[in-house]
Amino acid sequence: MPILFTDANVALSPQANGVYRLYRNGTLIYIGKADGTLSTIRTRLQAHRRGDEGQCTKSATEFDYEISTNSEADEAVLLINYSAANNGKLPECNEICPTGGMIDSTLRRSP
Repeated sequence: MPILFTDANVALSPQANGVYRLYRNGTLIYIGKADGTLSTIRTRLQAHRRGDEGQCTKSATEFDYEISTNSEADEAVLLINYSAANNGKLPECNEICPTGGMIDSTLRRSP
């Protein structure tokens, strides 16, 4: 169940690697990852709250997360599954600011 996207709730999120999802009024708008080395779930969520990643994700109202040992692969699976279920589209904020790398090229090859 999504958690309200407040500074207090973000401060309680883990300092670990994993994947996270941002929602606006219950609609999934962004899927992201934290690799646990230079960024954690908490630091990534804090960056989105501050608007460092753009206005689209700053407007999120809820979030959730999963701790993961392979956040890049888990993010790719979440994005591919979302895209497959939504006529090839990514969540709104991923479309505006794609994550790039393996994930982007995998999705762009999909019909």
